[in-house]
Amino acid sequence: MIINILKRNYIQEEHTLVSEWTNKEFKTLLQKPKLTNEQLHNVLTSRSVGAINALCSFIHSYHIGGDISGLANMMINRLKKGSWECPKCHEKQPER
Repeated sequence: MIINILKRNYIQEEHTLVSEWTNKEFKTLLQKPKLTNEQLHNVLTSRSVGAINALCSFIHSYHIGGDISGLANMMINRLKKGSWECPKCHEKQPER
C-alpha cells in the first residue's frame, strides 16, 4: 500500500499522469521491453525516467494481478490482448 501511494505521489510530482500517455507512446514502450528506463527516455523524450518507471511498474502490476489504478482504459485494453513482454520482469504475455 505504501509503495502504491509513493508511486501516485511521484507521478503527481512529475506533473505527468500515466493516463495522459498517447497510444503511440504506450505502443513504443511495449515494443521495447528490454530497454532500461533511461534508454526509453531517449526514445520517449517527452517522458521523464520517473514517469516511464511508474508506467512500467503499473504494467508489471497488471500481469501479477496488482494495482492498475495508474493505467488508462486504452492501456488496459491493449494489455488484455496479450502479445507483450513485461518491462520489469520480462515475462512474456501470450496473445489472447
